[in-house]
Amino acid sequence: MTAVFNGFAWFACLAILGAAQRWLNGNGRFWQLLQRNGFGLYVFHYPLLTLLAYLLVSYFPALGNPALYLILLVAVFPLTIAFTALIRRTPILRTLLLGIKARR
Repeated sequence: MTAVFNGFAWFACLAILGAAQRWLNGNGRFWQLLQRNGFGLYVFHYPLLTLLAYLLVSYFPALGNPALYLILLVAVFPLTIAFTALIRRTPILRTLLLGIKARR
């Protein structure tokens, strides 16, 4: 039975990737922002996710898992974009954390 579930999950992933390529392939300002900051989003999303989850669980222990996941889903993406923008604007951090050389 596990092979059936794994096969279903594999085809579901292929379907999601195909749908994303079909309907989420844009050239607008938002997509350009994501392309320009892709590495920073990749690097910073997990530490921010972990920190926010720790803070939520520590300060709101009665919060249920569905509410926790929903809050994290909604909050982490804009926080990651803002944090990446802040790092990109700080010259020494831009070089140290993202490897972007200073402009001359």
